[in-house]
Amino acid sequence: MLEPAPGLPIAVAVNVPVAWHWSIGASAWVGLDAHHALRANFARYRGPLWQIIPNMLEADGEDDELGSIPPDFGATTDLGLGWVYYPRRVLDGPSLEVGAMLRLNRLRDRIDDKNLADEEQHTNLYSARVLAGWTWRLSDWWFIATSLGASAGYERGRQKSFVGYSYDPFMTITRQEHVSRADVSVEAYLRVGMVFGQ
Repeated sequence: MLEPAPGLPIAVAVNVPVAWHWSIGASAWVGLDAHHALRANFARYRGPLWQIIPNMLEADGEDDELGSIPPDFGATTDLGLGWVYYPRRVLDGPSLEVGAMLRLNRLRDRIDDKNLADEEQHTNLYSARVLAGWTWRLSDWWFIATSLGASAGYERGRQKSFVGYSYDPFMTITRQEHVSRADVSVEAYLRVGMVFGQ
C-alpha cells in the first residue's frame, strides 16, 4: 500500500529578540519538494555585529548600552531570495543556499544641530550570495536555522565623506562623490521560527 507523501513545509522565522534594538531580521521558506525550498529574507540593521558587540562591552553611557553605534541616523536594509538544498530533508540538518540580494544603504553620520550630516551614504548593492548552514528541529513545529557565507556584487550611488576641519574660518571639510565599485562581504544569519505542513 502506498504511504502518503510528506507535506511541503511553509515556515517563518525571526532573529533572536535580544538583538531587535539594533537589528531586525525575518525569513520565510516555501518547500518545493523533500529536499529543495525557496527562502525570502528581510533584514534591517544599523551595523555589523563585529562593531556592535565591542561597543556594548565598552558601553559607558545610555546610548552605548542600547547598542548605538555609528551612523547617527538611518539603517541598511537587505532583501534577498534564494534556492536552498537540504540533503536530509527541508528545514532539517545541513543546507546550501544560492541566491540574489539587494542591499540598500541609507546612512547619515556626524549630524550637527542644523541637521546637516558630514557623512552620508545612499547606495544600492546588487549581489549574488552563497550560504552554508544547519537547521536544528526542536520539535515538529519549532526550529533554529543558521548560515554563514559570502556575497559578491556591485554597489552604486553617492556618498559624502568627512575630511577634516578648517580653522580660519572654522568649518568642516567634506567630500561628495559618486559610488561605483565592486563589493565582497561576509554574510550570516540566525533565525528561530515555526514550520507548518511538514
